[in-house]
Amino acid sequence: MADARMKVSFQEGLFEIEGSELFVAEQAEKFGDAIREAVAGMPRIDRAMPARTVPTTAESDEFEDGSSSMEYADVFELHDGKVQILKDLPGASSREKTVNAGVICAFAKDGVGSSTVTFNEIRQICRDHSCLDSPNFSTALKKDGKEYFVFSGGGKSQALKLSVPGRRRANELMTSMRS
Repeated sequence: MADARMKVSFQEGLFEIEGSELFVAEQAEKFGDAIREAVAGMPRIDRAMPARTVPTTAESDEFEDGSSSMEYADVFELHDGKVQILKDLPGASSREKTVNAGVICAFAKDGVGSSTVTFNEIRQICRDHSCLDSPNFSTALKKDGKEYFVFSGGGKSQALKLSVPGRRRANELMTSMRS
């Protein structure tokens, strides 16, 4: 029998099966209900349509809370898929500013359909705002921000996305930074 392969991404959480056609078919049958259930809750992407572009200040995108990216144009800008925070990061310490940078960055990226943010993206924002404490960077995000983030990956490919409390924190930050 020929080799077969099945790959499910769920935005790169990945689930991959490889082997004979029979083995892959058996595994697909075994995990089919769980995969269909997970896929049912995900937004549909029409592959015939062009890819969604990152909004600029001339465009507007709607966020989960019903607001639009134009409402946050004085707080952050998205350019070439990267977040630039335009205002000073809130926080009394470098650690607090690091966590807030992660929350704002994840909120901005989530608003344009990219649910995960790499540690490197947040690290660059902290560098830009002169609050990068390199030896304690990961600890600040993982320890001080543990309720705001869901973490994935390891080493150089660590990433995070907002948890429900993280979304609430993002809304609080956006409100305070807009005023």
